[in-house]
Amino acid sequence: MRRNRVNMIQTAEQYEFLHRALVHALTFDCAPVAADQLQNYVSKTGQQQREKQLKQLMSVSQHVVPEERINMARNKNLKNKNRPGADIPGDKYRPRLQVRSGAGDYINAVFIDSFKTKRHYIEAQSPLPGTVVYFLSLAYKEDCPCIVSFQHTHESKDVRMYYPADNQVLSSGDYTVSSFKMDEEMEHCVPRRLVLENRPITNI
Repeated sequence: MRRNRVNMIQTAEQYEFLHRALVHALTFDCAPVAADQLQNYVSKTGQQQREKQLKQLMSVSQHVVPEERINMARNKNLKNKNRPGADIPGDKYRPRLQVRSGAGDYINAVFIDSFKTKRHYIEAQSPLPGTVVYFLSLAYKEDCPCIVSFQHTHESKDVRMYYPADNQVLSSGDYTVSSFKMDEEMEHCVPRRLVLENRPITNI
């Protein structure tokens, strides 16, 4: 590959990635799936088989340095901030919060690179009943222009909404959120305009 594509491999990370890709291809029954056949492939592959494939992939692709393993173990003990069975981030790719309550800077979230920009996106756990203020702190601190949610409150009792009903105001800690349903209609989602404000309460 290096002989036929000059300068294709330029960093140690790229070299390691190619080795891991080869290990994956040689270890599992790999076959390419055409883009127009992806939906058909997913439909034919049962949930149990997909979970098995994911576990196999994780077993060969996951590589965590010892320090991050310690961080992940520490963060896993914060049970009031993690949903049972959730993936636990370490500290390397985790956003840091600014919460005045002295409850630490942890939130179950990680930065994700875009095609051109490092740490362009944030993937976060849906708020638990006790973590709404942390979720709002994250959105405010990182100046998130858009929040995409794939989970409805009726799907789980341990999911707490971080925005109010239309034309109402929700308060959590130092933050207030106003919600306004937009006129734009979309088939698979409900767009809303949220106004998030930080109004620290001062003791006089």
